[in-house]
Amino acid sequence: GNEQAARHAEELWAAQGNKLSSDQIVDQLFEEAVQYYKDALEMLPVVSQRNKEAAEEAAARGKEVNPDPVVDVEAEATPQVLLMWGNVLYEQSALKVKRQLTDMDWKSELVQAVKKFRAAACNDQDIYAAVVKHPAGKDDALAALRAEDIEFKEEESPAAEGEAASQAESG
Repeated sequence: GNEQAARHAEELWAAQGNKLSSDQIVDQLFEEAVQYYKDALEMLPVVSQRNKEAAEEAAARGKEVNPDPVVDVEAEATPQVLLMWGNVLYEQSALKVKRQLTDMDWKSELVQAVKKFRAAACNDQDIYAAVVKHPAGKDDALAALRAEDIEFKEEESPAAEGEAASQAESG
């Protein structure tokens, strides 16, 4: 949890001869989190295949096999991994805005976050509600996404924004 993250940050700082700023440590931790999710996605097909093979092997040897179908770890976990990866990217983008870094620094993470949310089959209204609350501000955040051909149906309806915001607050 938090203690482990704090220890890891201290280790990063010490490994660099205490030369990293706190912002650099945070950036490195975000990069590690992104790499973790990339690795997890690459690993999921292997885990699913191994589970399937193990079940087939057990059945071939006449061993009692769990009557429930083998869980396809890849199908079950991929949306969750994509959602968590998107959350990391969104928060990284938000933090960069708060640190007043250049537009390119935060925009690319926001764009990638939205792509991950959509790949995870998140509800577009929920994604839109998060985007309009981004620290860059609704107009700048939506403009960054439009520049990458990412648009939302909610933008067309002024009433939809109020509905999405109230759903996000109550849910």
